[in-house]
Amino acid sequence: FGIDHKSFRDKRGEINTKFDIPTIGWSAALNNLHAAIALSQIPTLSERQKKTRIVAELLYYSLSNINNLVLVNPIKNSVPSYWGFLVLLKNRDEFLFYLKQNGINASCLHCRNDIYSGFGRNVSILPGTQIVMSQMAAIPCGWWLKAEEIDKILSVVKKFSFKC
Repeated sequence: FGIDHKSFRDKRGEINTKFDIPTIGWSAALNNLHAAIALSQIPTLSERQKKTRIVAELLYYSLSNINNLVLVNPIKNSVPSYWGFLVLLKNRDEFLFYLKQNGINASCLHCRNDIYSGFGRNVSILPGTQIVMSQMAAIPCGWWLKAEEIDKILSVVKKFSFKC
């Protein structure tokens, strides 16, 4: 995709918003090996998706009453993949730093594409997008999480909220 992996991430491990992608390329990463691995996982896909949704429901229920933490609700009648559990908070960077310090691999997750010259660097004034980009964090949510890892995530998030 025209990404220089040496400078694409900042010292926090997040996408470096000062980094530019001048040339938009193609991803051709799905070779035969990746396709074989994907095919071998299809028989267990439904069960893993079910476990992931259970984890998401637990996170949603457990975090829904925390001050200053807004849970991003799925679109009505949708079935999210939950490869990250999205939350919004005004002190997002402090939150991510705290989670990472406590062994929780959380992230900003995304960055606007219109900041890159390869897309014309035509940063539009989109107030809603700017708010989401400055406040969104993704915490781990998936079938691979063990009960003690989920408990740790919940504990660390709650400790952060009491700290603020």
